[in-house]
Amino acid sequence: MNRIKCYVEECSYWDNYNCRADRVEIRSNSHRVSSSQDTICHTFRPKEG
Repeated sequence: MNRIKCYVEECSYWDNYNCRADRVEIRSNSHRVSSSQDTICHTFRPKEG
């Protein structure tokens, strides 16, 4: 089991501040990454309902 903290309650993989996705894909959001603000989670899927 992964231990990735997640604070995006709107994601279908969110479970009480833990990510329950089997795999996580993170990409850069800009040309030069210098902080977490320059990244984006491509694993995100909105919750249904």
